[in-house]
Amino acid sequence: MAISLQKGQRVSLSKESKEGLDRVIVGLGWDEARQPQTKGFLASLFGGGEPQAIDCDASALLLQGGKLRNWKDVVYFGALRHGSGAVQHMGDNLTGEGEGDDEQIEVDLSKVPANIERIAFTVTIYDADVRRQNFGQVQNAYIHIQDMVSGADLIRYDLGEDFSIEELNLAAIARKACRQRSRTLIGAGVSLEFAIDDELKVLTDAKWTDFIIGQVLENSAKYGAKTIRFESTVKDAGTKDGCIELAISDDGDGIPAADAPRVFDRGFTGSRGRTHHKATGMGLHLAAVACERMGLGLRVSSEEGTGTTVALTFPIDRTRMDLAANLTTS
Repeated sequence: MAISLQKGQRVSLSKESKEGLDRVIVGLGWDEARQPQTKGFLASLFGGGEPQAIDCDASALLLQGGKLRNWKDVVYFGALRHGSGAVQHMGDNLTGEGEGDDEQIEVDLSKVPANIERIAFTVTIYDADVRRQNFGQVQNAYIHIQDMVSGADLIRYDLGEDFSIEELNLAAIARKACRQRSRTLIGAGVSLEFAIDDELKVLTDAKWTDFIIGQVLENSAKYGAKTIRFESTVKDAGTKDGCIELAISDDGDGIPAADAPRVFDRGFTGSRGRTHHKATGMGLHLAAVACERMGLGLRVSSEEGTGTTVALTFPIDRTRMDLAANLTTS
């Protein structure tokens, strides 16, 4: 049975293969995530024209001294075979359709040149920036290594997003997000106000919640805010709809009424965003995708010339959160 790898884990392949290891297959598989069918607030998350298929690509980098010394040591869809014959890419799959591996790389360990100390395997999305695609739009993605002689699976690593739902202090999360972006906030002359109950704890994923709050902070600083206020509220406690809301309000430029319904659309920068060359329209879109997958709520209210409030809501019902966690990792 294949070992299911965790991030940072090391495994000896020679120990896993009882007959010794000569030739292996590195296989990549993925499916494009289903588009959401719900209507309303998040209905247009993946909208905006006919989407292009997501093209994941497996590549092998033959390293010397931990570094890539020559582009000829890269094996990918554009260069299918290494000069030594040790590594062979079996061909490009553009869509991820079909059962089993969608792309494979064969490695003959007996032919690996003596100066090659390590082979690194990578997975990327072709033209991701241009197509505005990311791994959040992929499901059932994995990479595994199989013994070509015995056919046994040795190791497997699931590439799906790794949400880790845990109980965290809300005030600590908010303050940490601010500290990590202090240079941006100070540079923009932004002052912070906190009205968060220090005892409040929420069920969420730490790194993704930091990302979401960070997007709000960066947008506030970018669009004229001088004060950002954090305020927590417990709503409908003791009921199935009970939640903890974190409202992040600023006194910035605000969002034009015509742009407000589209702030979470993929690639939408709005009339103000088009004046900022660094605006990509992806930050809030990814924040909304993460919230939907974690079972959190996210909404924006704004008045042009007055400011913007972003409300992030965390369900109190642990059962609902546990279900959301299971759905994102299944």
